[in-house]
Amino acid sequence: MLLRVAILRHRLGNQARCLRPRLPAVNGCHQCRRRCLRRRRSSRLRQRQNHGRAPHCHRPYQHHQRRPHHLNHHPNHLNHHQAHQVRQVHQAHQVHQAQRAHQAHQAHQVHQAQQALQAHQVQQVQQVQRAHQAHQAHQVQRAPRMSQSQQHRGIIKENKENDSSPYPDLPGRYSLLERIGDGAFSTVFRAHDKELDIDVAIKIIDKTELTKSQMDVVLKEVAIMRRLDHPNVVKMYNYINTETVCFIIMEYVSGGELFNQIVKLTYFSEDLSRHVIIQVVKAIDYLHSEVGVVHRDIKPENLFFEKIPLFPREAGSSVHRRASDDSSKVDEGGFVQNVGGGTVGRVKLGDFGLSKVLWDSNTKTPCGTASYTAPEIVKDESYSKSVDMWAIGCVLYTMLCGFPPFYDSDPKTLTLKVSRGEYTFLSPWWDEISKEAKDLVSHLLTVDPTKRYSPEEVLNDPWILKNSRPTTPALDAPVYQTKS
Repeated sequence: MLLRVAILRHRLGNQARCLRPRLPAVNGCHQCRRRCLRRRRSSRLRQRQNHGRAPHCHRPYQHHQRRPHHLNHHPNHLNHHQAHQVRQVHQAHQVHQAQRAHQAHQAHQVHQAQQALQAHQVQQVQQVQRAHQAHQAHQVQRAPRMSQSQQHRGIIKENKENDSSPYPDLPGRYSLLERIGDGAFSTVFRAHDKELDIDVAIKIIDKTELTKSQMDVVLKEVAIMRRLDHPNVVKMYNYINTETVCFIIMEYVSGGELFNQIVKLTYFSEDLSRHVIIQVVKAIDYLHSEVGVVHRDIKPENLFFEKIPLFPREAGSSVHRRASDDSSKVDEGGFVQNVGGGTVGRVKLGDFGLSKVLWDSNTKTPCGTASYTAPEIVKDESYSKSVDMWAIGCVLYTMLCGFPPFYDSDPKTLTLKVSRGEYTFLSPWWDEISKEAKDLVSHLLTVDPTKRYSPEEVLNDPWILKNSRPTTPALDAPVYQTKS
């Protein structure tokens, strides 16, 4: 009896706690019990996965207390709409920070670029000043030698009175007038040829001071000059060889070196520069195409000009001065087409001491003047006749602004600049020079010899022909502003 009562109480108690009262008490009780076990197991599994934290809670599990379902989330959690707004605000803040960082980076880069540009301009101005000083120093060094002509005039006058010559081996048909220049082992005199009744230039070489290789250079120069006959090339009339002295009788060019005239006028106008460069290119075209000779030492010191009168400017035309001119700038006067200006008439190429017969082959012999030497020569690479076109570009640059494109007091730095073609059209000296002139210079000062202008391309250039055909700079040309 007591057992039946206990069983009945147990059944009534389980039925009262059953969550599914419609089912039989026993079944309902067992189902709730299994469900509770499953919930406990899954809850423990989630606790392990969350490292000891209860689901939807940021507190340790031991502090967690069961809460109603609608309060089971963390109180700081937001609904979907609020979370979307928070994300938008956060993204906008990140974008704003990124924009500010980008603007600050750009401002820093601009500041650095401006500082670098200012430093570069200062360096370029200093180089220009050093180049001018070097030109002046070169002129000063040459002045004492030129002043020695007065002493030689006295010697020549004394020899005339005594009816003798300072060089007994010189034929009597030549009478020395004055000394016009000298080199390491030679002296150049202006003389008069009595048979031809013209003035000539006689280069006298002292053989006693020459080595065999140096004498070979002299003989090679004579052999090349014998073959030359062009109105823009200095002509050789005769060669006399004695035991102690060599006499090279050449055409006398009254104006002297073009270098001295550039120093005198500071720079040439575009018309006068065009007048000079056309004649030099014609001479080089003749050497390359008809004689197969590469000069390898084209520079203003090896260009000579016939002196003409200084033409007055046309009526109503005033003297044009560039912004870079100072009060000492000498006016070159008027320009006459096909005649010249600034006392510069016909131009002739001379000094073939470094010349070589090349035709279509290449060579690797390093030679020339550093400021006018092509990149392939300074890099000790094989080169062709295009090295003369690079030198013509350097001469054109020098005539237009008054200083060479490549200059540095350190020979290694100068060689590096030439090998990379690092030059610029520096302001204010190039501000008033036409874009067409700059484009032609850039095509001549192209590092790649295969892309460098040939003599034919130069003579057909719009700046040379003075036509309206548009021009473009070379691919490796420096950036420059157009003439306003």
